[in-house]
Amino acid sequence: MAFLIYDDIDQFQSFLGGAVNNSLEETSIEPTAFMVAKKHVIPWLSQTQWDDLIAAVAGTPTPAQTNLLDYVRRCLALLTMHEYSHVGNIFFGENGMYRMESQEMKSAYKYQENDYRNAMFLNGWEAVEWMQLFLDANSATYTLWAASDSFTNTRAYFINYAEEFRAVYTKKLTRSTFEVLRPLIDELETFAILPLIGQSLFDVLKADILAGTLSANTYRNNLVLLIRKALAHFVIEEGIKRHWIKFQHDRVVYNEQLEPQSSEKQSQASSQQISLKMRHHEEFANRHISFVKKYLTDNLDEFPEYQAYLDAQAAEESTEETDNCDERYPTCGCNYACTCSTTKKNKGVFRL
Repeated sequence: MAFLIYDDIDQFQSFLGGAVNNSLEETSIEPTAFMVAKKHVIPWLSQTQWDDLIAAVAGTPTPAQTNLLDYVRRCLALLTMHEYSHVGNIFFGENGMYRMESQEMKSAYKYQENDYRNAMFLNGWEAVEWMQLFLDANSATYTLWAASDSFTNTRAYFINYAEEFRAVYTKKLTRSTFEVLRPLIDELETFAILPLIGQSLFDVLKADILAGTLSANTYRNNLVLLIRKALAHFVIEEGIKRHWIKFQHDRVVYNEQLEPQSSEKQSQASSQQISLKMRHHEEFANRHISFVKKYLTDNLDEFPEYQAYLDAQAAEESTEETDNCDERYPTCGCNYACTCSTTKKNKGVFRL
């Protein structure tokens, strides 16, 4: 019997391998799977595409639907087991909560539970990214997704995928961490990138990203790659300020090797360690900003929108002379009796 987007519980288990055994029952896991779909999968897949897959499972899926189902089923199964692991070994009866244990089956140690949950969580979010990349590369086929807000949100920023962030920052950054940082990308594009390149060029680049045509223009493509480098460092710096960033989820941590076994201890980073890391990211972000400006200046002919932005800035910052002439000399000839005075009015923006 089918449940959600799976033909049966065996198919659900097939996406998990040794991470689950055959004793898991559909009635136990389905409520958690439904919740995970609503919270984590459908926002990126879109409700219309999800409904289409549900209908397909109830009938005969097309080859395109079958291909997409493999991606959706994988990420949903992994994230479901992460959520279910918090409650799966707990039972609630008339006398409160208890756990089951027998001679053959013992409860897992705490570190084993943590390792399992961490693996399901990290791999589940990586699978979400694979699903997104697949849809993005085949948007002409999956028209329901392409017509949804999920499509627009997927291509909303200069950095839209964890793999794009990793390419300009570090391979250690996970999709789950990227998911936490993603709102900061929106803010820092507005505060760090928009004032640098101007609204017109900003809109042109965003339109190229949304339309999937960025790679057709080498200069714009190179510019976005440079912008990503600056943006990544700004985002990490801001994430640290908000105590969000950690390569495993949501905190700034410090790893220490302990002797004599050299086991690794993980603890909250000190204020000094955080401060050093923030200064490092700020320094490199500004270095990349300088290179973005140089690239634009060296290729002004390729970026007429930026040239217009510079011209507008120059016009604003230019001084404006006003003649304050005495009413007795309405047509000032600047003779000896002239009482006109020349004042300068600066329209530029002053840095506080």
